[in-house]
Amino acid sequence: LAGERQEIMTQIPYASYATLALFTDRPVFDRAFDLGVPDGYFFTDAYDATWIEKHYRPELVEGKGRVLTFYIAPESYRDKELDTMPEEEILERTLEDAGEIFPGIRRRVIGHDLERFPHAYPVMTLGAYARLNRLYRLNNGSLLLAGDYTLYPTFEHAAWSGWDAARKARRTMNSPLSWLFDR
Repeated sequence: LAGERQEIMTQIPYASYATLALFTDRPVFDRAFDLGVPDGYFFTDAYDATWIEKHYRPELVEGKGRVLTFYIAPESYRDKELDTMPEEEILERTLEDAGEIFPGIRRRVIGHDLERFPHAYPVMTLGAYARLNRLYRLNNGSLLLAGDYTLYPTFEHAAWSGWDAARKARRTMNSPLSWLFDR
């Protein structure tokens, strides 16, 4: 990307998150695929990363350990602490809170893997949809963006979507008022 397109992209803030996979000697969580936790925990939810294998090939995992993965998200997209927090601190804080839900988990952990995603989610701040709309126009009607963030129901998004729908409807109807929507 060059010029105005690149400038627009630099204006979009991103939220970060991290995942911490804990390898255990035997299953820790076997009652569901995902467990969301209330606010106040260091992580937002935990999930059994081996559930597919366990479901389709139980003979391969019987008696084997599991991978329990924790999603860790900041309280605000402006909080970048996870990007620089020492790995040992993330592990310790996760184990401390996980111990309240899964008693004895600390004893079962035989390894871990931490992955950080500093640009995980584009944030729909004020003006974001207008920027996306401008990118769409600069790209001659083709704008491919990953993620579901373009569907978040913000007021600005609703207004721009309504405006675009009305403009397109007027053009297809060859209305004498279509000039209003071509600005």
